[in-house]
Amino acid sequence: MSRDRANWDDHKLSLMLDLVARQKELCHWGDKGPTSIGWTNIYRSFNDSTKLGYSKKQIQNKFNELKRLYFNWRDGRKHTGLGRDPETGEVAVDPVWYAAVHGVVAWTLSFNPR
Repeated sequence: MSRDRANWDDHKLSLMLDLVARQKELCHWGDKGPTSIGWTNIYRSFNDSTKLGYSKKQIQNKFNELKRLYFNWRDGRKHTGLGRDPETGEVAVDPVWYAAVHGVVAWTLSFNPR
């Protein structure tokens, strides 16, 4: 039973990602993700567990979407100059990035009059 559109919730996503991780542990992994054997195992296990009848393509599309979203987030985090101060946990700004964006001298940003 294949549906036109897959409906993903947290439980289904978690299950799918656990199945993907298991295929990686079993070395059913290529350069960019699971091998065809890995995808077949994921597809069968997912549908055996959920009884939803999602197609292999629907599961692959969701995995690729999640991977794309992760890399966009990761790359955006690196390029914004924002991050977390490891000591305080507060949002921190890279002084060089801030200076370039806001037109100030970078060395003035490292001065903290506490």
